[in-house]
Amino acid sequence: MKTKLFFYTCFALSLLVFNNNLYSQNFYESSTEITSFGNTLDIDHEFTLNSDEKSFNFIEIANSVDDTLTLDEEEQDPEQLIRFARTMLALGAGIAFGDSDTLYCLHAAYYLRLAMYTNAALFGSLGVAFDGLSGDNFTRNLIDLQFRLLMFHAITKYKQVHFIYGMMLAYAFGSEKFDGGSKYDLTRLTAALVLGFNIILTTQFSIMLQTNIFAHQRWTQKLNGSEIENNTTWGYINKGNLLTLSLVWNLANSRAR
Repeated sequence: MKTKLFFYTCFALSLLVFNNNLYSQNFYESSTEITSFGNTLDIDHEFTLNSDEKSFNFIEIANSVDDTLTLDEEEQDPEQLIRFARTMLALGAGIAFGDSDTLYCLHAAYYLRLAMYTNAALFGSLGVAFDGLSGDNFTRNLIDLQFRLLMFHAITKYKQVHFIYGMMLAYAFGSEKFDGGSKYDLTRLTAALVLGFNIILTTQFSIMLQTNIFAHQRWTQKLNGSEIENNTTWGYINKGNLLTLSLVWNLANSRAR
């Protein structure tokens, strides 16, 4: 009787231990499958998709974002920004001081562009000036018809400042009056070398400064039927030599507006 009871007791304990081990093994395997499934779904599969089908280059993405947010600066062609004008109208005045007299003038000139170069343009101009001189005991008034052939050479990056050099031919006529009442007629022929600057203010307006640095003049004086000729040659800046300032109007840009 005791032998059968002991046998049944051992059999029950063995069965209990076997079931417990089986349950533990099933539970462990189930946990492993769940863990493997989760890893494959969340990590391995994502990594394979991103690395095989579409690779991300973070430098390209950063540059793309930067290009999207950056405001592009508009490129400006200096030739489009400021050109050498095709036609210009200049209006201005000039003044000079001698030893005992003062020279002054009012002038107007029309400029036409004749040729274009890499950084320069050749202009021809026709102008008229009223020249006056006030001395100690006389006054002189002349109407001066002028022709200029001038090179405008750009000396700054965007061509807004031009160095001017060239020649002028002019013919003047008028009279000279003395305080004592005498008066005689004058004519004057001038050939001169010209220097100056042209400074662009806007696409429509600029300021021009000019002077003659070397000139040869032939004077003819007529008084009571007699005629006297006198030739003078000089080279200096603003000593008895007019320094003229002009406001220049770009006619082509004005018409375009």
